Amino acid sequence: MTYFNEETKEFIFENYHKLKPFASFLPGIAGKNGVPMWTYYVNRGQLIASFGIENKDHAILDFTPANLSYRNTSVNGFRTFLKVNDQCFEPFGTTDSNRKLFIGRNKVSIEETNNDVQTTVKYFHVTEKKYPGLVSKVQFKALKDMKLSFIDGLATFWPYGTGLYAQKNMSNLAVAWFDVFNQENHIPFMKNRSTTEDTEEISALEAGNFYVSVDQHHKRLKPIYDSSIIFGYQNELAVPHVFNQMPYDEFIRQNQASTNQLLSGFSTHEVHLRKDETYTFYTLLGSYSNLDSLNESARHWDFNYFESLEALSESFIEELVAPMDTQTNYPLFDQYMKQSFLDNLLRGGFPYIFKGLNKDHVYHTYSRIHGDMEREYNNFYIEPRYYSHGNGSYRDVNQNRRNDVYFVKEAGIFNIVQFLELIQLDGHNPLTIEGSRFTFNQKYQNKLLEHVVKGENKLIDYLKKPFTPGSLLMFIENNIETNISPQTLLDLIMYYTDQTTQSSFGTGYWSDHWIYNLDLIEQYLAIFPDKIDFMLFDQPIKFYQSKMSVYPRKYKYVLNKEGFPRQLGGLYEDKEKVKSLDLKQGSNFHKFTNGKTVSVNLYSKLLHLATIKTASLDPMGMGVMMDSEKPGWNDAMNGLPAIFGSGTTETINLARLFKYLIEFSHLFKSKTVSIQSDIYDFFTNLTHHIDDGFDKIQDIRESFDAKTNLYLSDAFVDITIAQLIPLIERLNDYIHRGIKNAFELGKGLIPTYLTFEATTYQKNGLRHPHLNLECIDVTNWKVRPLPHYLEAPSHYLKSMLNVIDAHSVHQHVKASGIYDETLGVYKTSASLEDETLEIGRARAFTKGWLERESSFVHMSYKYLIGMFKSGLYDEFYKDIKTSMPPFMDPLVYGRSTLENVSFIATSNNPNPKVHGQGFVARLTGTTSEAMTLMYLMFLGKQPFSYKENKLTFKVNPKVIKDFFKEGRLSFKFLSHITITIHNPHHVDTFNLNVTHYTLSNQNERIKIQGDSILGEHADDIRNLKYSHIDAYLG
Repeated sequence: MTYFNEETKEFIFENYHKLKPFASFLPGIAGKNGVPMWTYYVNRGQLIASFGIENKDHAILDFTPANLSYRNTSVNGFRTFLKVNDQCFEPFGTTDSNRKLFIGRNKVSIEETNNDVQTTVKYFHVTEKKYPGLVSKVQFKALKDMKLSFIDGLATFWPYGTGLYAQKNMSNLAVAWFDVFNQENHIPFMKNRSTTEDTEEISALEAGNFYVSVDQHHKRLKPIYDSSIIFGYQNELAVPHVFNQMPYDEFIRQNQASTNQLLSGFSTHEVHLRKDETYTFYTLLGSYSNLDSLNESARHWDFNYFESLEALSESFIEELVAPMDTQTNYPLFDQYMKQSFLDNLLRGGFPYIFKGLNKDHVYHTYSRIHGDMEREYNNFYIEPRYYSHGNGSYRDVNQNRRNDVYFVKEAGIFNIVQFLELIQLDGHNPLTIEGSRFTFNQKYQNKLLEHVVKGENKLIDYLKKPFTPGSLLMFIENNIETNISPQTLLDLIMYYTDQTTQSSFGTGYWSDHWIYNLDLIEQYLAIFPDKIDFMLFDQPIKFYQSKMSVYPRKYKYVLNKEGFPRQLGGLYEDKEKVKSLDLKQGSNFHKFTNGKTVSVNLYSKLLHLATIKTASLDPMGMGVMMDSEKPGWNDAMNGLPAIFGSGTTETINLARLFKYLIEFSHLFKSKTVSIQSDIYDFFTNLTHHIDDGFDKIQDIRESFDAKTNLYLSDAFVDITIAQLIPLIERLNDYIHRGIKNAFELGKGLIPTYLTFEATTYQKNGLRHPHLNLECIDVTNWKVRPLPHYLEAPSHYLKSMLNVIDAHSVHQHVKASGIYDETLGVYKTSASLEDETLEIGRARAFTKGWLERESSFVHMSYKYLIGMFKSGLYDEFYKDIKTSMPPFMDPLVYGRSTLENVSFIATSNNPNPKVHGQGFVARLTGTTSEAMTLMYLMFLGKQPFSYKENKLTFKVNPKVIKDFFKEGRLSFKFLSHITITIHNPHHVDTFNLNVTHYTLSNQNERIKIQGDSILGEHADDIRNLKYSHIDAYLG
């Protein structure tokens, strides 16, 4: 049985150990002034499968993929051994007792009753402390009078300095470095004695991993780090023979070895309990920079300290997700939205604001790449600092920041600038987002030094290099004596800094990354429709410059080893560029010939982006080419670039970009803009030759790439926007002809992927520079669409204004093999059975698994958004009842239905046991789509608009009546405003309008008639003057 406890906000699984296995994790958020820890768990044994700090190389319990963790956690993870009146057993072991699993937002607990003892274990993270830690809270409740001896803790405990490779491949050698210190204080401090690299320079390690157990009487329990005194000859750790057979007072007097063996992290004690009496203790496991600091901090670690840690862990996370407070008739939906908000910021980050001299700084904390037990292929990184954030991928971070402006207004323009300035002149972008670094303006030194009592020179030296806020704050706390708080000094320093985005090439250029910037613009304009000119003309935007360049066709069009025409090896490390420009890891931006960094306004950047993507269309003008070794959104179609693949999803979004450009251009047609001369020449040259064929267009594109590979001219062309409009519209017409042709090719449903066969070609006498394959020139092409995918129709539906046409597209999707009628979900594609392995690994996957014909929830949600935006409300609300997790059966879904997954195994999968089950949890773009959907449903597409020089605010819900509880639903807007929609007649709201509003705060309450709020009051809403808005439907 599974159920949701509305009071405790926990999802509960009874007999969790008998259910489908699943993997999840604690959030790994320690607050702005805390150091985070990562912790992964499974519904087996005592849950915790691995945990540590920073990355896989700093694990305390070693990282293990999900399928192995299901097998190993019961043995290698946390264990508890009880001896009740000399009878021994292991709670949560192999016995067939009744158990419960309780999943909270920042905690996870288990409970079992066995042999007259109720055992409860809860795990949570340390919050707002200078050390990272995982806390285990264990409670025993006696169901009769008893003498209870116990051992509890971690079967495998890796000392600090033992990396993943050593743990998995050289553990037998690694123990030679192991040692345990601080046993006398009952806080074992475990580390390698020195660095372990095979180099001539060796250094001692100061940092260590530790654990300590403290009970309700404030007593530190005796630690056991030598598992042999528990298990004896039982090296497989199955049965604690020594503990079972030896009297307890004799057992605890055994000597322990601290070297040359694998270590454990157990604690032990003996108590006498009356019936219904409880005994509770906490165990803290973590890392510390040095032993002296650990012992100094530990002086305050009594039972009350751990109780406060537990309370803070819970209150902190609830405060963090408060901006997504939703109250509907579906409690599971409400909590699902909060969970989506939390998991969304784990990938995109939460934007904090630092005041700045010239402009405020937006700094995203808590983000990290989606690496966990089901995504073991990713090398995640969680910065072990205050204000922690990790690395991420361009597409992932961009998508998961889409809704930032709905919570933190200042983040809207920041995100647009940050991601668009990473777009290169060739239209590509780096993969890896490494966060921001700050540089202090040295001329303001004196503003700081008046607050420094000791350590001036240290601070001056530190501020000469780029830094993160967290690293700076920790440096101040550890090295600088001040007459103000460290946080106040940090804020002062940040005021005089400049912010730079750090990024790196990664592993390739995906064809779709740029399209998500359009969502950032759309969401920004939903909140700031009166700031279009500010967005377009007041934001200096750069062009990222990568060490990697793209070969022209004459090199990447080749004959493969079998003699077939293919597109291979499209990228190369441009050593000439690296040497000439002295490119370094981090932030490199294009420069003018005069040495200054190129900077243009957003209008020019969008114009160039539209131009370069138009020049990237395939030979038929239907899809944007995958000509740089990577496909689009669906990574598993990795073979498409080789077979001259292209994607119509990107073309649909290119049409969307042109729609914006045309709207903006007409709005500011009298304005004169300065466009960099190389960009302008490329744009005009392309427009003049857009109908002259594929080869001519590619010649123009490759000529521009070659000309601007190193520098841009510092010359600009001044021109009125009105003069640009006919040229923009000419390219726009070309795009729409291509989309129309794609529709005809797809017979009423636009195909997502196209491949091209080179039907006529000749060798050009060149050989590929590093593949040594013969190069060819192609003169004729034949197009072939792949089976239908959900992706392109999802994007196309969003742009449709005619509900009849939208319904036709929807019917074609339902009839195409994309829809799983058994489960009521949408699949990534129709059957790929007739395709060859050349299209990518998706073809090699099992049907209904990963990207092959499963329900990839992220893309399903994009389709749901398309349905909603195109006006298919009835169909939308029918589909969400089978497509959204909070409406699913958790026993089928296989996990908490408050959590999203990457994919759901569909009914075509050969294993019926997994049909409807969700896999690869939580860190997915689905979370962003869920929030977008909620705002579309409850608030409408455009909450703010700008008409006749007046800002207008309007609540325009399109909600089925089921969502209203006693005629009301409410949600948060801009983090601080509670909007309540009143539906007194309890009907669907598709055709209803608001008749009047009340706006209120602590001091006033006003009533406004009509469906819209105009002028000053709309400004007041956006400026957070009101805490509550009540909208009454009529």
